[in-house]
Amino acid sequence: MIFDDVDVSIVVEREVESEKLPVPYVVRKANEKSFKQIHDEIRAAQTQKMVGAVLGNEKMPRIISVFQSMPSILRKIGWWKFRRDPFLKKKTMGTVGMTSLGMFGNIGWPINIGFHSLEFAVGSISRKPKVGDGRTEIREYLNVTIMVDHDVIDGAPAARFTARLAELVQNGFGLSE
Repeated sequence: MIFDDVDVSIVVEREVESEKLPVPYVVRKANEKSFKQIHDEIRAAQTQKMVGAVLGNEKMPRIISVFQSMPSILRKIGWWKFRRDPFLKKKTMGTVGMTSLGMFGNIGWPINIGFHSLEFAVGSISRKPKVGDGRTEIREYLNVTIMVDHDVIDGAPAARFTARLAELVQNGFGLSE
């Protein structure tokens, strides 16, 4: 299944009853938005008020309560359906997963596991020596881990995608606005 839209699933920190909690958020049609539009959308998501949040001890929606009270075999069938239904996954979780741990300190290379066919985990920026043109200089590197589902994409296309992504990031693609 190939979707035309890139819907990026992230986690934002929101204040709920004066407590900061991580809440999933999906940036819809990220492929049609500028860096600034995505930035502004995420900032707005971080500050918007949550009404009837499903967090902590608050009352959960009925479907979640019903799902949790089902026998184990029925829950497994439900998860099986969810994991294999690309339309349901896109609707609820987007098409790409992304997490950023680098803002919380010197994380280095993060490890990410998720349900998406493509997952990004952004670590911190580290300073390392680079040898080039006969000299050594200290450069900054952004640590990023990319996980792909090999049931969806083979290694060679994934490697080409990663190389092109690195090239775009190094050249600051999309930041000229």
